[in-house]
Amino acid sequence: HEKILGRVHNLARTVASQGLGMAVYHSSCLTSLLQPVAHLTTHIPLQLLDSIAEANAQSGGQVVVTGSHGGASAAKFVLALPTQPLAVFFNDAGVGKAQAGIVALGLLDAVGIPAATYGHQTARIGDALDGYTHGVLTHVNPAALALGVRVNAPVQQAVLELLPSQ
Repeated sequence: HEKILGRVHNLARTVASQGLGMAVYHSSCLTSLLQPVAHLTTHIPLQLLDSIAEANAQSGGQVVVTGSHGGASAAKFVLALPTQPLAVFFNDAGVGKAQAGIVALGLLDAVGIPAATYGHQTARIGDALDGYTHGVLTHVNPAALALGVRVNAPVQQAVLELLPSQ
């Protein structure tokens, strides 16, 4: 738990140093660990979800970075939300057969949701914090492209550019 808490503290400090506020990092095992860092920052519309299955009503209006693959099943969790997220970043999971690891990009683009994937060799699959801090974008849908999100950009940079001005 101390190692995880240290990573959450580092994220909070990084986000706070950029004047943006607190990222919401949701994971069933980390919920109780967030309390000690709440004093460092305030809220911004960013969620880090190790699994896209953790997306919920609060994900609407947020930039979501998930450790999940960008497959069709992942898109279903986003499409089921009552309010669309501002954007979603997935792990490309190596893209896979028939581009299965990035098919969510097209499905989300069809309803106007900006989405992108970061490389499985740049960040661990299933680890949203690693995706946010180390991920490099490999694929971008047209809705995200229209907002200036580009392949080869660090996830953190792309997220910061998408967040509303404070």
